[in-house]
Amino acid sequence: MKGANFAGSYAVVETTCGTGCSYVVIVDVRTGRIFENLPFRMVVAGPPGQYRGVSFHLNSRLLVVEGFVDGLREPTRAYYEWSGAKLQLIRDVQISERR
Repeated sequence: MKGANFAGSYAVVETTCGTGCSYVVIVDVRTGRIFENLPFRMVVAGPPGQYRGVSFHLNSRLLVVEGFVDGLREPTRAYYEWSGAKLQLIRDVQISERR
């Protein structure tokens, strides 16, 4: 990890759980505090290009999760806002499978 990549002073850290699969945590880069209790635990984006997985930006509190979340059978796109301590779901929708 090379510093903040999300919401100004946080880092979204993804570790692999297989091809196209990620476990996600958020780290406060100033304090080192790790936020593991997120509304989702695992995201499967599938083969490259099928789904986006986890999307975020340094200058935004919006985090978007797209793919098969926590073993769901239907792909989902979920929008979350970071409060500085937790992710709050804004909206989620089922999406059609991309081939």
